[in-house]
Amino acid sequence: MGKSNSKLKRKELRSISQKTSFTTKEINAWYKVFSKEFPTGKISPKEFSVKYNQGKRNKDKFAIGSFEEKVKFMFDIYDIDGDGFITRDEMLAIMRAVDLMGDDVDYAEDESTPELRVDKIFQQIDFNGDGKLEPQEMVEGIKMYPSIAKLLAAYEC
Repeated sequence: MGKSNSKLKRKELRSISQKTSFTTKEINAWYKVFSKEFPTGKISPKEFSVKYNQGKRNKDKFAIGSFEEKVKFMFDIYDIDGDGFITRDEMLAIMRAVDLMGDDVDYAEDESTPELRVDKIFQQIDFNGDGKLEPQEMVEGIKMYPSIAKLLAAYEC
């Protein structure tokens, strides 16, 4: 479980899902983010405290790197299965996970739920209309609609 390319086993996913209110997709999304940030699979109490406090203060995790690198990093988080595309279900799982972190963001009425935010994003940046986002669509979409970065929890690109 500690390697960045490892995955949670179905049995583990079911067990966690049954014991919590989270779906297996949400658990996988969180696990993927954790695995990227902590490839050994371990986090010290100090690291946990730092990460928790950064999240509470909405620190910009994308402060270093070019625009394209920031968007690529964001894309990789949302591409849960690693197939090179972001589906509505993948994006929705991450959006729900972000909402559960309780950032208390005041969204516009048409962005008030994860489902509405996903719909809005796909309407604006799924340029070829195939129901999934490609990396280039994400880059071009955020260039055209900078507010998309906030909806994707990137805050600033």
